[in-house]
Amino acid sequence: GELASKAALDTNHRLKKTEIKLRELSHRMSDIRKTWAFEDRAPLDPAIQRVEAARNKLLDRMFQK
Repeated sequence: GELASKAALDTNHRLKKTEIKLRELSHRMSDIRKTWAFEDRAPLDPAIQRVEAARNKLLDRMFQK
């Protein structure tokens, strides 16, 4: 996720496609998190946050004025 985001930001290519894939990944990770026991969910939270941070950087670049 982070490498794809960085590559897209560096080249300004495939920003939209990369953002869509990161969104899908974030949703899948959240869905998986919901199936885990409450005590086991904590390690997944930072990973989801990192994917969302990379996605937000892409969105900022796509919609900057």
